[in-house]
Amino acid sequence: MNREGGASVRLLQTLPGPGIQQFLRLALGSQPCSEAMAGQYCVLSRRDECWPCSYVSLPGVTGQFIVSTHSTQPLGRAGDLFDYSGPLGSAWPLPLQSSRLLAISRADGLLPLLGALDEIRCWLPWVQLQLSHDGIAAEVLPDDCQTWLTALSPLPRDSGGGWQTRRLLTTFHPDTVYCCAPPQVARQVARLCWQTGVAAQRIWIRTDHLPRPIWVGHNPESWPVQRYDRVLAALKWAPPGGSG
Repeated sequence: MNREGGASVRLLQTLPGPGIQQFLRLALGSQPCSEAMAGQYCVLSRRDECWPCSYVSLPGVTGQFIVSTHSTQPLGRAGDLFDYSGPLGSAWPLPLQSSRLLAISRADGLLPLLGALDEIRCWLPWVQLQLSHDGIAAEVLPDDCQTWLTALSPLPRDSGGGWQTRRLLTTFHPDTVYCCAPPQVARQVARLCWQTGVAAQRIWIRTDHLPRPIWVGHNPESWPVQRYDRVLAALKWAPPGGSG
């Protein structure tokens, strides 16, 4: 789903995040509603600069929402207007055929996952959710996201090199995996899940954790959320459904 050009947003509030990450609370200006889905992204621009942003919360009836981006300098002040392109890219799919979903995040990958997990918890209550993360502490999240994280009852933060993921693959037995992490880590986690028995077609990864995300400039129809069997096919590692 893509919508580009002709839209603007007003900056309502800048919320500090960890490191060079910033949270921006925005209000749509020239379009009253957006059909954004969790996992997609948007681009804010002004003059000759642009900033790819991940949706943290989605535009609602009021048109207000929160995005995250990476910048060493403030993007602007409350009241400033930005050109807005979005929603762009692919979203996390609804796991309609799943019964056990394992969500794994590393670094700041928790943010693009939280909205999707909250939707699944509300609308697909039969899906058992298990969240394993080593990223952002709850206290630095916007208030909306702290509530989501609390409702999910995640495991203690995994700071032990992925031991929690290995344990969950053999005890929780997920049939679907979402992983949001830096590129190399996301692929390593996806490969581990695949080798442990999760079908490559049921593993979804999002790899966008660089100051300038790697998917900017690529075909927005297939980024940033990717299905792992398609990653394997593109890399020519092995046919989908194989092992090794």
